[in-house]
Amino acid sequence: MEYEIEQNKDINIAGIKTRTDNIEGITLIPKAWEKFFSGNTLEKIENKVPGQGVYAVYTEYEGDENGKYTFVLGAQTQTREVPGDLSGFVIPAGKYAVFTAQSKEKVIEVWQYIWQNDFERTYISDYEYYDMAIPEVKIYLGVK
Repeated sequence: MEYEIEQNKDINIAGIKTRTDNIEGITLIPKAWEKFFSGNTLEKIENKVPGQGVYAVYTEYEGDENGKYTFVLGAQTQTREVPGDLSGFVIPAGKYAVFTAQSKEKVIEVWQYIWQNDFERTYISDYEYYDMAIPEVKIYLGVK
């Protein structure tokens, strides 16, 4: 599977978050997506960067992909200020391996490829970027 290496700047995110692992995440992550859209979370986020989509962030890892992590679902904002009922987070600047899933349904295949290969991961932040205008999803894997 092909990927590119990018050096990213800090990205401010506002949205909802939950603490999970890869076992509980099977049910908790879809519930977070449902809550995000049914609660009109995207519309509640102030100071959104125009033209940006939805970010699904995996961060605050307890070790590696087998431990608990925080899942943040939100949008990029221009400032770090966040309305009271939402959570703020900064995807830290760093080096990322960037994969492309051809559709939302193919995202899990990319993650399976990542888990089956020996990437030198940072376990600081990984994220998916969903541009709602196109079917492709970008997966950003924090690497050393």
